[in-house]
Amino acid sequence: GEKRKKEKNNDPSDVEGFHGPWAPFVDEITVSRPPEEEQKEIDEYLAKKCKAKRPTFEDRNAPVSARDPESTTLNKESEDSSSTTLHIKDPYDYQGRSFLHIPQDVGVNLRHTKAIQKVHYFPISAHLFLTCSMDCKVKFDIRSGHVVQEYDRHLGAINTVTFVDRNRRIVSTSDDKSIRVSGYACGLDFSSDMSSYVISGDADGRLAIWNWKTTRIFERIKAHDDVCIDAKWHWHEKSRVLTAGWDNVVKLWD
Repeated sequence: GEKRKKEKNNDPSDVEGFHGPWAPFVDEITVSRPPEEEQKEIDEYLAKKCKAKRPTFEDRNAPVSARDPESTTLNKESEDSSSTTLHIKDPYDYQGRSFLHIPQDVGVNLRHTKAIQKVHYFPISAHLFLTCSMDCKVKFDIRSGHVVQEYDRHLGAINTVTFVDRNRRIVSTSDDKSIRVSGYACGLDFSSDMSSYVISGDADGRLAIWNWKTTRIFERIKAHDDVCIDAKWHWHEKSRVLTAGWDNVVKLWD
């Protein structure tokens, strides 16, 4: 048979109408009411059940004027004509759940697991803040409450944390007897023989070539006017290195 077609609206700027992969089928019924034929059968069944209902104590002791001549039950008051207004486009989501559905807690926990030692606002703007904790982690938080970045290189409880270098890096101290400077997540790469040299960029736009065996810097080159965010060795020509910077430039070094 033919495949069922789905409604199409892949425009993310349309907040109300965007479907994406959750688009409903064109012929999909989302109303939680039975079809007309089934509704008639239900009404007939309820009517028969109402007529066959035994009179209650209140029915027997009610005045004659209040009785229904065609039924053993009391006259009912007229149906309530009140109504409700729905202020949202659709009372059901893409899974057919009502807007009254209680959301499920998926168990995501962004908190520190141990006591927090220090909190520090981003200088001047205060749109970000840092936290450090005895769980050996430094977290970079934002106003939404979501963790933007997390540093877990310390081996002991972290005592203090602060911004340095024109707010481009953070410095943290720890019970592991170390002071660590955390900055941009610049990429690194090994030389093609995987044993001689390692290259990496830094926040000042420089390319550093490290001797892997001696763990010392072999050479440092001013590669970019802004952050040198990534560097890669050429796969076949060992003398060539490719760098990418936040100055919108990619450079090939030989």
